[in-house]
Amino acid sequence: VLLTHIRTHTQSHTHSYEMFVSDEHLKRLREKLIKSQTLNVFFSSPFGGMEEERRIFIEQYLPMLKGLCEPKGIYLKVCDLRWGITSEQTEKNQTLLVCLEEIDDSDIFIGLYGRRYGSVYSKDDERSKWVKDSFDAASLVFPWVLDFLTRAITEIEFLHGFINTPGKMPTIVSFRSFEYDEKMEKVFEGNAREQRKYAHPGDYAIQMLEELKNKSKEMSMQTSNSIQYGEYYSPEEGAKQLYYGLRKLLRKLLKSMDSFDSCGSGSLSAIAKRVLMANRGYALARQHGCIGMEGVLNKIVDNLHTTTTMFILSGGVGSGKSTVVANLWKRLELTTKTAATTAT
Repeated sequence: VLLTHIRTHTQSHTHSYEMFVSDEHLKRLREKLIKSQTLNVFFSSPFGGMEEERRIFIEQYLPMLKGLCEPKGIYLKVCDLRWGITSEQTEKNQTLLVCLEEIDDSDIFIGLYGRRYGSVYSKDDERSKWVKDSFDAASLVFPWVLDFLTRAITEIEFLHGFINTPGKMPTIVSFRSFEYDEKMEKVFEGNAREQRKYAHPGDYAIQMLEELKNKSKEMSMQTSNSIQYGEYYSPEEGAKQLYYGLRKLLRKLLKSMDSFDSCGSGSLSAIAKRVLMANRGYALARQHGCIGMEGVLNKIVDNLHTTTTMFILSGGVGSGKSTVVANLWKRLELTTKTAATTAT
């Protein structure tokens, strides 16, 4: 028996939106977190025209969501490949392949769409050849994408993350009202580059968007673990919808883990356990930000494996001491050698 677990609204009462997540799915997520202490969220949206939603979500709301997870020893990672595709991957036409592989590695799918549908391949437009090349590269791993060669990459993400496999992972999606795009198109008159992000994309693109919106809504109404909100009318509202949806989901997931001891701290007091889990969450967050510090880490590890068993790490505020120590801890956990570390 399929139950409907969705509320769609046309108003912005985002605090009333709720998504049902089955106990079975919570159990799968919980078991995954026990092993990795990392929760991966894939953020899908077109490249152009959605920058403000992503900026508000990442800068304003993501820190609060991470603040829910870190005290439980969980690192919340949001994968937004609009900021993460390297020039080398682009040159090798791996944009779509990387996106689909990241979705496969994710635990939660969130998506936003405006009036801009995205680049589509057309045999009559030589400039769109890169889209076909991207589909061809992805088809080596995901052959089904060639059946959707005339669809935008973002729609392929929606298909793979949600519509083709409904219920696979918790999903939160929302579509922005075309009214906002029409307004911004006028705002950017005289600025062709920015105006293009909000311009009418053509009848074919509008038809594809409407079909995608309807398919998404239908899947949400038939499937637990997913919700499609009603249209939103500003980037602030769209980012807030994602925040409220994720916050409700995270609170339920983290509550289900209250009895789980992620740090092996069985004999400690309740306060000591909370402190230890918070420290683990803090460290996990910084283990994902160690860029350009391999030389420092290698030097410390080499010393620890020779004669040194204690060291002092010093540096100015914001220089990366915590990041170095967090990644050193990660390395040392894989060995039998222990060390006392002090960061000043």
